[in-house]
Amino acid sequence: YTTGRQLAVADNEWGYTATEDIEPDSFLVHNRLISFFGRVNYGFDERYLLTLSVRRDGSTRFGKANRWGIFPSAAFAWRILQEDFAKGLNKIFTDLKLRVSYGIVGNEAIGDYRYQVYYGLGANDVRYQFGDNYINILRGDGVDPELKWEETGSLNIGLDFGFLDNRLTGSIEFYQKNTRDLLFEVAAPAFTNLSDRILTNIGEMENKGVELVLNTYIIDRDKFDWTVDFNASYNRNEIKKLDNSNLPEFLGYEKEGISGDIGQTIQILRVGEPATAFRTYKRLLDDNGNPVLDWVDRNGDGIRGGLMDLYQDINGDGMINEFDLVIDKNAAPDFILGLTSGVNYGNFDLGFTLRSSIGNYVYNNTASANGYFDKLTEQVINNIHTSAYKTNFQERRLKSDFYIENGSFLKLDNITLGYTLDEIKFFRNIRLYATAQNVLTITGYSGLDPEIFNGIDNNIYPFSRTFLFGVNASF
Repeated sequence: YTTGRQLAVADNEWGYTATEDIEPDSFLVHNRLISFFGRVNYGFDERYLLTLSVRRDGSTRFGKANRWGIFPSAAFAWRILQEDFAKGLNKIFTDLKLRVSYGIVGNEAIGDYRYQVYYGLGANDVRYQFGDNYINILRGDGVDPELKWEETGSLNIGLDFGFLDNRLTGSIEFYQKNTRDLLFEVAAPAFTNLSDRILTNIGEMENKGVELVLNTYIIDRDKFDWTVDFNASYNRNEIKKLDNSNLPEFLGYEKEGISGDIGQTIQILRVGEPATAFRTYKRLLDDNGNPVLDWVDRNGDGIRGGLMDLYQDINGDGMINEFDLVIDKNAAPDFILGLTSGVNYGNFDLGFTLRSSIGNYVYNNTASANGYFDKLTEQVINNIHTSAYKTNFQERRLKSDFYIENGSFLKLDNITLGYTLDEIKFFRNIRLYATAQNVLTITGYSGLDPEIFNGIDNNIYPFSRTFLFGVNASF
């Protein structure tokens, strides 16, 4: 931690304190995480398997009273085919195992010393006057000294299976994860802390879904084999609690700043909604059912209408304001799919990976920040986004739902072709290969790439396509 300045305080002849600049002192910031782990495995008759474990973690990112957390877990597995009543299933299954587990893990990813008040010099516009001199005051950070571990409890129920002498294997798993004591910055009541927002343990979130994994040997011969691996997952995320406010008019906490204007956001955290929910105005529809893309000249006098002619008045109060913003879409996908395949024929090998995301939405901030004409001249005044020719917007419409686009995609991530030369002098074998990465993306999204971490697209450069050529030699 490095201070910008320190203050030397002394009494002067007028009876008040003055300050003197001195050189800053630098301090090395460090943190420490210590973990103790214990586990017990027990098996009975090769059919019942039990695992018990416990962790005790200590982190300097919390105060001494809350520094340590205890995180237990338990897992039970049952090999069903080992039971006498399941002997008939051996004609169908070569493996069948039921798994149940529950465990708690902790999170301390909040930065260092967030529980400790630190003082720094205030801005020049809040200086205090002593006579003819203006003195920068010392201002403390707002903190919660009782910060503690965020905890996530996970319940998993899974079934492992195998068919055809395990040429087809896989698992299906149902899960539910509940996070409590969520570490989150919330608004502090007036006059109760040194800041209007503080980091504290207040919030609960739930994730639940199902995952499917399949592994297959479609062809398995001496000189020709073909494997295909497939996985699919479905997840639902919901905020259960944000703070202690039970007021029905509480709108939630805005998040994820966007470019185009100062202090603008496009997502919101609200109880009952996903953590990546977008909050926008809904456009009006014309007589043909198409969205109105710009203000309309209702009277034919060349005068444009107002926001009431562009957006839906959700609460019916005769005006368009923040109470007409609605939550409709979110950045998290409903389904994530993956497929990997490998083929070997003689000395040739070919492999590729496909990925797909279905149901995720993207806010095209590149378009919203730059896709408009000058509203006076209706001319191009800078390097505008091409969406302006479709919308004819005369100014920025940052919170229009026009910019929330379906970001579902199918990607061919990579493809590799190789050839192996056997028994060459001085070498056991040599493999020549060529790989292409980021090969193909199929999507209806209008931006450069729909795969955005937080669902807000500010990319102005496309992701590169890479070609690799290599040689592996074994001696």
